[in-house]
Amino acid sequence: MPQSNIYGPLTVGRMFERTGALLREYPQLFLGIGLLMLGVELVVSGILGGSELWINRVTDETAPLAKAMLIVPLSLLGGALIYIFAQIVKGAVFYATQAKLTDRPMTVGEACRLAAERLGRLIGISILVALRILGFVLLLYVAFAVLAVILVLILGVFAHGMGNPSGFQFSRGHLAGMGIFLGLFIVLGIAYVAILFWLVLRYAVAIPAALEENLFAGDAIRRSIQLTRGDKGRLAALFAVVFGIYIAVVAMTMPMQLMMAHAARGHLGVLPPAFHLFAALISIFGSIVSSAMVVFAGVATTLCYYDLRVRKEGFGGAAVAVPTLPSAPLPPVLDGPIEDLPIS
Repeated sequence: MPQSNIYGPLTVGRMFERTGALLREYPQLFLGIGLLMLGVELVVSGILGGSELWINRVTDETAPLAKAMLIVPLSLLGGALIYIFAQIVKGAVFYATQAKLTDRPMTVGEACRLAAERLGRLIGISILVALRILGFVLLLYVAFAVLAVILVLILGVFAHGMGNPSGFQFSRGHLAGMGIFLGLFIVLGIAYVAILFWLVLRYAVAIPAALEENLFAGDAIRRSIQLTRGDKGRLAALFAVVFGIYIAVVAMTMPMQLMMAHAARGHLGVLPPAFHLFAALISIFGSIVSSAMVVFAGVATTLCYYDLRVRKEGFGGAAVAVPTLPSAPLPPVLDGPIEDLPIS
């Protein structure tokens, strides 16, 4: 039986199915948006890489400060361009998904144009979310540092005794202290990742809320907190899959990058062209995966946003008919002329 409300509610499995269905049914639209992101990354990376090679040729190898003065501004400019286009792509994915959910025509250019018109809000949301997460992370670092100091003091007391026969004393105090410290470090690391993951989920639907409901950055973040409160299951499943894919890609490429870095340090003279080609292929592979994940996560996050509104607000449902009360019968109407009516 077809679902009456196109926006939800969705289970986790249904959310992934609809995401895949949208990507399969409209490949030109979503592939075009992803290729825009990929193209910008490749062009900027190519310019930065070529500039670095040129700077290495024209500058003295003993003048690292001069190299930094040339490379750092170019890197900042390239990073800013990628960042801006990433926000446009996120907005374009939302508008494309919104249009295709309702079978409206949409092109890559139109979706990007609509997103570019809201670029200030998209950048504002990204910056505010980053600052909020940074603030929470700094608080966690302070809390972890205090716990670490307390633990070190306690372990020092245990290791060296209390100064009397009744004091605690380990025969291998330092080894026991290292084991306890390592265990606490692992627990705190898991807690850190869990809190960071929770923060990402908390702000996950800020961009859809801003674009759909025409909200400014701060209001969109508060709206995301409101919608995701107590209902983060589908978003948690989505970002767990996305993070898992990123971890798998890093696990694949990191050994090759480490081997190349080791070879670069041990190589004398100019590196061979095959070395640069292999490095470029690894970078391109990472950019392809990153662009694909931005599009995939953007479509699924849009579906989750509408799903949350359906569950909490009945968004997109059929209007409820208001029952009408029976009215009192009207008095009979007489057809004769006024002069024929009785006076009393």
